[in-house]
Amino acid sequence: MTLTSQLVRLVAAGSRLVPGLQGRGRVGMLIGHRYASRVQRDFDFRMRMGHRMVVPTSSSQSWRAAFTGEYDDEIIRFLTAHVAPGGLVLDIGASLGFYTVPLDDFINYIFTP
Repeated sequence: MTLTSQLVRLVAAGSRLVPGLQGRGRVGMLIGHRYASRVQRDFDFRMRMGHRMVVPTSSSQSWRAAFTGEYDDEIIRFLTAHVAPGGLVLDIGASLGFYTVPLDDFINYIFTP
């Protein structure tokens, strides 16, 4: 892995450890725009809600989540509170799995076209 890749991963991991730090997502996206082509391999990290994500460095959504450890947490909490255990969820328009992966712990079937 290149030095750039290692530094980006280290900075992203450090920023996830400081929940009150303002602007982390924006910084992540700015770094992503500048260095995405130089970062090897996908991001592999644990979100604040506890689930693990493996996402491509080519997506700006990935950079924001890698630096914050968050992605629409309020919506995910709402869905987990209102979807019946063992239920069926259709994740229409799915992209990187930011809803699918955390919901997978609560229900039996998730379908993403």
